[in-house]
Amino acid sequence: AHNEMRRRHPGLIERLYHPFHWDRQAEHAPDEAPYSTHPVFAYDGEELSVRYYDDYIHKGYALAGEQLDARGEEALEALQSIVNDPAYWMEFRIDRGQLQFINNRQFAHARTLFIDDPAASRPRHLIRCWFRNEGLPGLEGRPV
Repeated sequence: AHNEMRRRHPGLIERLYHPFHWDRQAEHAPDEAPYSTHPVFAYDGEELSVRYYDDYIHKGYALAGEQLDARGEEALEALQSIVNDPAYWMEFRIDRGQLQFINNRQFAHARTLFIDDPAASRPRHLIRCWFRNEGLPGLEGRPV
């Protein structure tokens, strides 16, 4: 998605490297802001990382009491059009007993709707875990 964004919208990709407000989903201390500020794309000289969820950004701006700038909105819409294109999707099926590891900083990802089989004796049981291999254990890389 990054390279396609760069190819299709070279004038907009720069905005995605600048900060956006993000809804912290109530995963913060009571005395902290309910939003954080991060770019969609970041490059540290070695690794490109992505952090993208359109809804969290729009909610982050609402929580901050600010309006998303027009260029930011245009850049997010352009990126959304790319990630919504099935040509850029990879689909995986997770079968019983399987594990799947996804690096949230390398993939913009989503899940399709799951409906339990009405004939099944037990509903699906899914456990999600988040692992951090660097930084501090808090969601924003700060102490918890």
